[in-house]
Amino acid sequence: MAHFDYDSDDRELMGFLHDVADAAADTLDEIGDWSMSGEREGQYSADVVVDDVIVDMLQAAGFIVLSEESGVDEIEWPIVDNQLLIVVDPIDGSTNASKGLPWFATSLCVVDRDGLRAALVAEQSGSETRFGATRGGGANKDGVPIHV
Repeated sequence: MAHFDYDSDDRELMGFLHDVADAAADTLDEIGDWSMSGEREGQYSADVVVDDVIVDMLQAAGFIVLSEESGVDEIEWPIVDNQLLIVVDPIDGSTNASKGLPWFATSLCVVDRDGLRAALVAEQSGSETRFGATRGGGANKDGVPIHV
């Protein structure tokens, strides 16, 4: 598995974020348990399962992880040297997902010592639409540049 740090290529970084979103989608496809986890109010068992899968991937690739579901790895502030922090919501809109409603996603945002570096929001309710952005590289929808 690749290891990512400050000097990593943005295209490779975004490719990895897509791999993480794919792993979340694959895990979601296998989940049948939308009961509450009992770990935190409003947290579904599915949140925990998807979080476990993608946090393992992210940590193995060298990221410091801040997840809505599992909290934060030990971080020394400010982020220095070559560290990359990733902020994660494994199932952004898990209540919608639990009710079979569309509009839920996996949200990932990479932060380095200079600030926000790259982000991906991957729709997981069937449309497979993905919004991505990199610092200085603009934003895109499904790989096509978008503008405001």
